[in-house]
Amino acid sequence: MKSLRIRNKVAILLMSTIAFSSHTLAATVNISNYQVVGNGAANDRSGFNEAINDLLSHSDSETKTLNLQAQKTYYLGRSVSGNELDQIFDLSNVSNVVINGNHSTLLLERYDMAAFINQSKNITIKNLKLDYKTPTFTQGIVSQINTSQRTFTVTVQDGYPLPTDAELSSINARAVNSPWANSATASSSGQFLRINIFIKRVDIINRTSRQLKITYIDSTSTDDINQLQNNQLFAFRTHGGTEPGHMVRIHKSEDVTLENVSIYNTMKMGIGGGHNEGTIRLTNIKIQPKPGTNRIVSAVSDGIHLKSNRAQVIIENSLIERNLDDAVNLGSMAEVIQHWHSATDIEIRDVSIQYPSYVAQRAGNFNFESPELKVGDEVYAFNYDSDNEPLFLGKAKILTVAAVLVNGNNKRVRRITLDNAIHNMVPLDEGTGVAASASNVVQRHATRIFIPNVSNPNFIIRNNTFRNKTRSGVLARGKNGLIRGNSFSNLDGYGVLGQNSLTFNENNLPLNMEISANYFENTRLWAIILGVGAWQNNKPSLLPSHSQIVNNRFNRTQNIKMTDEISTRIHVKNVADINVSGNVFFNVDSDTDLLNAANVTSNAFLPLWKRNGQAGIYFVSNDSYCHIPSMSRLTNIWGSNWQDFLTTADDLPVQRVDNGTCRQYEGVIRLTGGGIYRYNHDNTMCNYGSMHFFRQSTGIIVNAASLPVRSEQTLIDKAQGAKVCPR
Repeated sequence: MKSLRIRNKVAILLMSTIAFSSHTLAATVNISNYQVVGNGAANDRSGFNEAINDLLSHSDSETKTLNLQAQKTYYLGRSVSGNELDQIFDLSNVSNVVINGNHSTLLLERYDMAAFINQSKNITIKNLKLDYKTPTFTQGIVSQINTSQRTFTVTVQDGYPLPTDAELSSINARAVNSPWANSATASSSGQFLRINIFIKRVDIINRTSRQLKITYIDSTSTDDINQLQNNQLFAFRTHGGTEPGHMVRIHKSEDVTLENVSIYNTMKMGIGGGHNEGTIRLTNIKIQPKPGTNRIVSAVSDGIHLKSNRAQVIIENSLIERNLDDAVNLGSMAEVIQHWHSATDIEIRDVSIQYPSYVAQRAGNFNFESPELKVGDEVYAFNYDSDNEPLFLGKAKILTVAAVLVNGNNKRVRRITLDNAIHNMVPLDEGTGVAASASNVVQRHATRIFIPNVSNPNFIIRNNTFRNKTRSGVLARGKNGLIRGNSFSNLDGYGVLGQNSLTFNENNLPLNMEISANYFENTRLWAIILGVGAWQNNKPSLLPSHSQIVNNRFNRTQNIKMTDEISTRIHVKNVADINVSGNVFFNVDSDTDLLNAANVTSNAFLPLWKRNGQAGIYFVSNDSYCHIPSMSRLTNIWGSNWQDFLTTADDLPVQRVDNGTCRQYEGVIRLTGGGIYRYNHDNTMCNYGSMHFFRQSTGIIVNAASLPVRSEQTLIDKAQGAKVCPR
């Protein structure tokens, strides 16, 4: 065996590519030169460990590439025992590393992570598929639904694990405190169902027959329970859910790229991390149930969860579906004032939530740290009022920052001085400790502090698909963020949640965000929500947001259960300086709800469009667009003030068919004598009669005031003989 390892070492040296240029070196390690089989059954962990060690033995100045064999399946058994976390690729304190999977699959064991990228730079993982040998969730067939007892039975299917007694204890302990997004339901054929069951307890009925009794919490929606039927599929994670165990974790690193990576199952998040710099680029990521299986779950928590980063996060051309929590969650730790010295001199620390294990952020052996603050960072301060609503106190820049040593720990409390005074700030009660606990959450009188520079500034979420989920699509609270060209469908939560909360630790402020050209279909809650604070009472904070919600499309094709207070597609609250325009609504009861918002520019969809830097005007309808060939025809139909109905943008609204040159009709007009008419290119007209009929016929919700008013006698004469427009 020793001679074989020696020959392998020689082969690696001979086959490594050492490329010289003026500044760089390169080294390549091929997994085929190690003791690996790649058949999905043999344990290849030892060979992988040796290859990784050899790869990382090269200098940080070299670009080091590990190539896996093409389209193999590598089973990687555990190197440690128990619940201790372990990682296949431990990329700590290294630079210039490329892992090229060549479209192979890694099969992991529970509590292992695929990669831990820690305090490293210029790391790329690409062309790789990641899964667990045994799913981290269980799945079975529903029967014996008892609504009076709030229970039902699940018979676990072959290939899915029964929870051990220790796992049951963990599951039930977790469910008591946080029965959050921990299950999924599908039809007997595997079709996603918008049923959200919150588990209170799991019990083994009979291990031999593989039967479980599920007890759900009292507050589970009656609508959800009424949809639960025998023979449906039900799945839930088979551990307590407090272990980090992200498939890929990125911590305190700089310039990390994941490209063409598929994640079929997780211990918790798919891709997570924090405290990063530079750019985190995630391209063509797929988080979905493994194709070719009957699984109804992918990740058992968030798909992508990146918190407290200075890095720009870019997520493009990706698919996230059927994970048990949010698809994307971007934010940062909220801060609270530990001690107040003056209006320009305060000590701050993170707002811990009720579950210390959640805040601890264990992964590998590093402990929790609050985000690093820098001179020049802006801080925004909020108080609660007597009704627990937010009051915006003001903002200032940091002049100095210093760690404060508390009980030997200098990672949580920092003393900062500010360039201008923020008045009425209130600290935590005297004697409040710094350990993770609920005590600082319930002290609502204490001022909350937000630092946008540590909440993924300049993030981009573009051209992705988020679908078939029991929670929300994108949670994004940050500065200068772009959410554009994405598709959101069949979500039991929100489409885009850009609302700040003053207590929960996944937070920051929606500042200068653009939410544009997205498509939303069948979201149970608001498709877009942007603002600050809680859900009711509406006391003023009026954060200057300077954000845009423009040119999005909203559709409803299913009968979605909707609570009375959540019935709109766009919800804006407690912010100022917002542009809400160019959005189109189909089959939706209402469109925009502005709650305690000021300086809102809001108008209905404008049907004439022009591309920036290009000639030509387009008529855009609810499902298509066409090019208007001449300015004279444009003026003839829309009148000399046609610019009043013009939207100028980089591109036309998405999800529409290009019909070429306008041939059928080019406009909808109002006549001074009353009525809504469609004016066709052949000078014929048809009558919609009313805006209500127009909306029913076209699916477009616009204000009548946004249509051109024509008073020409020739048009009025034509209108008298106009037929009713077809539905």
